[in-house]
Amino acid sequence: MRINHNISAIKANSILGRNENALEKSLERLSSGLRINRAADDAAGMAISQKMKTQIAGLDQASRNASDGISVIQTAEGALSEVQAMLQRMRELSVQAANGTNTLEDRKAIQEEITNLNAEIQRISDTTEFNTKTLLNGNIDRKSYSSENNIKLISLSDAVGVKDYEITVTQDARQAVIVGNTVTMTATETITAADAGTISINGQEIEIEVGDTLETIYKKLRDLGDSLNVAVFGSDTTKLSPDDINYSSERAGYNATSVLTNNSLVFVSEEYGSDQTLEIRCEKLGLAAKLGLTMGGAKATGVDAKAVCGNNFSPTATVSAKGNVITVTDRGGFEMKYEINDGTAKTAFFDSEITNSTDASTIAGMVVITKVSEQAVINGTSVTMSATDKIAAGQAGTITINGETVTIAVDDTLEDIINKLTALEGTLTGDDAIKVEFKDNMFKISSVEYGDDIEIDFECDNPALAALLGVPEDVNVKGVEGEADYSDGYILKPGESITVDGDTITIVNADGTFVISDKGTKATISVLKAGPMELQIGANEGQTMVVTIPEVTPKTLGIDKINLSTEEGAQEAITAVSKAVDTVSAIRAKLGAYQNRLEHSIANLDVGSENMTEALSRIEDVDMAEEMANYTQLQVLTQAGTAMLAQANERPQNVLTLLQG
Repeated sequence: MRINHNISAIKANSILGRNENALEKSLERLSSGLRINRAADDAAGMAISQKMKTQIAGLDQASRNASDGISVIQTAEGALSEVQAMLQRMRELSVQAANGTNTLEDRKAIQEEITNLNAEIQRISDTTEFNTKTLLNGNIDRKSYSSENNIKLISLSDAVGVKDYEITVTQDARQAVIVGNTVTMTATETITAADAGTISINGQEIEIEVGDTLETIYKKLRDLGDSLNVAVFGSDTTKLSPDDINYSSERAGYNATSVLTNNSLVFVSEEYGSDQTLEIRCEKLGLAAKLGLTMGGAKATGVDAKAVCGNNFSPTATVSAKGNVITVTDRGGFEMKYEINDGTAKTAFFDSEITNSTDASTIAGMVVITKVSEQAVINGTSVTMSATDKIAAGQAGTITINGETVTIAVDDTLEDIINKLTALEGTLTGDDAIKVEFKDNMFKISSVEYGDDIEIDFECDNPALAALLGVPEDVNVKGVEGEADYSDGYILKPGESITVDGDTITIVNADGTFVISDKGTKATISVLKAGPMELQIGANEGQTMVVTIPEVTPKTLGIDKINLSTEEGAQEAITAVSKAVDTVSAIRAKLGAYQNRLEHSIANLDVGSENMTEALSRIEDVDMAEEMANYTQLQVLTQAGTAMLAQANERPQNVLTLLQG
């Protein structure tokens, strides 16, 4: 028996301590409901459970993201439903207009409704939003950039890949043009009973009545032409008022001084292409002679553009054209649609290619250009940031153009800045409208309109930002008003040409129309991934779903130039609107497929979250029944240990019995 070391008490105390610690942990588990309350409880289990928690939270958020995506799609699809309803109405109107019982006034009324429906489709495209994000204006479709301003990609199918596509325009689209002979009627002369009769444009007649003056006849022709999408011009200032002479048509590309014959009437279709026909008829010999019209009638037809494919198009790609719109198609649903703007095939000599001419140059009979109209232009210097650079804190700032401000924020890339500035093209309108270009690593900002009353007010509030982008800090520039004098001039003959400041104007038709001789214009169209909406529908990096919604406007649907003024135009409109209906149906079907996919994704995400949560529960959650049994056992053991420790502490007293003996 020992006195100094009570081994029994030490052992009893040790066991009691372990039981008390275990009892303490059991109480902690029972009170929290968790098996792991700290890393020491289960180090490996804790690490696994935290990873599972991250995954579960990601899955739950991804499910919410997918639900938001469905809301976006439903918003766009709802807007497209209204667009399709309007297209159905437009087709109904086209069928109505194709009926031969309609008068010109009837067709005008039908055309008015078509015009308003097109305007509403454009408005829906511009204003359909979700969380301030515009859905139908092409912002969430792939982006494209053209190396030539006058060749623009207006639509592309889902099968078009992200790469650079090269296309060469080999023939410009042209309008149908009829140039009359010399007008012999004087400004003060009036129509007699012998000369009174009718003149028709594309089958629609006007009455030339006794007492009509030349100016009255011209106004009647012009009003009729307006209803038929035909521009009518006169070239003799001694017989027509200045107001009449200055009448112009933007789409036709003509103004009153761009004719090549003296004292004549000119008729121009306002659209391009082989489907644009003109027929001017006058059955009265005397009336035809006075107005320089061909007795019996004259006809003219426009010309479609032509193009060939270059790099990155497959050998099986085919090119078709309708007016100034070129379509490239290939197998697998590949389609790219280009618009050749007026800058490539413009019949007026006021063209962007020769606006820098400073010398007085006689191009057409009766007109000498002494100063050409110019835009207001801001030419930047080289940008010093690369495509991968981002705006630093000291470089952020704002840029204000004609009162509209964009914010260049920290971490913005060069592409972000280009997109922000380009967005102003849709914000600024009228005389404030601008064109933003980024070419050869420099910004160029120009006004859309010409003249000395046009200006660009530009301000950048951060000198560091201005230096980085190569733009001025504060500048106001104005355009230049064109001036012209009348003289005998030089009349170009078919086959002849005249060069103005290095750009050649060449007569191309016997009727006297001409274009800039820039045949073989080559453009590179860069299709970029930037733009589509990526929905994060997974818990990890890269688990995304791309949603693209193409631009839906009258132009991209091919219905912006519908003309129901004739039966032929109405027949063409039926086909055009039917194609537009099919296009919108295809977009809606794609959106429906997106929604179905997202609904399945949500179901899958929810199942994954459920199973992952169950696995997490097995690791983290305590079995209350089992733990209660363990707690009861530990409680009994603790009480027993306490009693035994007391007994062990009493044992050394037995030594006293030996000492007393």
